[in-house]
Amino acid sequence: EIPKRDWSSDVCSSDLALPILMLSSVRQADTVRELIALGVSGYLLKPIRPDTFAAAVNTILAAKAAA
Repeated sequence: EIPKRDWSSDVCSSDLALPILMLSSVRQADTVRELIALGVSGYLLKPIRPDTFAAAVNTILAAKAAA
């Protein structure tokens, strides 16, 4: 398992300004809130439907373009 908090903290704090969409089976609300607070752009629970994934990517890219 990838240490999500360490990885996302490193990536979100970098100068790359990359949007990050987390895909996980972890359903704990505290974990999701923590990742969002670290700067993760979105969080989807597995299993993921293609239309849900596409909508999330489009939302994140639109927000990035508007910023």
